[in-house]
Amino acid sequence: MPKLLSPRTSPPVAATKKTLVSLIRRGPLSPKDMNDALRLVLPGVSCDVFADALTQLLRERQITISNGTYRTPDVMSDAS
Repeated sequence: MPKLLSPRTSPPVAATKKTLVSLIRRGPLSPKDMNDALRLVLPGVSCDVFADALTQLLRERQITISNGTYRTPDVMSDAS
């Protein structure tokens, strides 16, 4: 049977998502921000939590990702 993670190594999902959301909301994700976010994921938080938080923020900020590049609403409006 797999060993269960203790509460100390597995923060509540909602708190982790909130922290990830605040990291990404500060502006464009810098390498330091990404490292901070990954450090939260690695101790025992599932990658699904990280992906959900990132997806939520991309949706809120209307950022689309296509072929490895991303577009923001202001970039899209410039192209029209």
